[in-house]
Amino acid sequence: MATEMTLRVRLFGTLGKRFPDHDPLQGFDVVLPAGSRVEDLLAHLNLDPATVGIVSVNDRLVKPHAKLQDGDLVKVFRPIFGG
Repeated sequence: MATEMTLRVRLFGTLGKRFPDHDPLQGFDVVLPAGSRVEDLLAHLNLDPATVGIVSVNDRLVKPHAKLQDGDLVKVFRPIFGG
């Protein structure tokens, strides 16, 4: 059984500016322990949940407690405001 997994993470808006390895089009790889959840990924990236609006995994919207799998594509979006 694998002890870790590799995710492809894309950060949208200003979220990616804090990470020098982040490519706006391709994202970057993040290695986490197997069985990690979205909330674990956000904590690993030191992203305050209040700065995160929507998270999708493989183009499906998910909640912070959703489990991640090796090879998942995770997209993290800032909250959207408007009026």
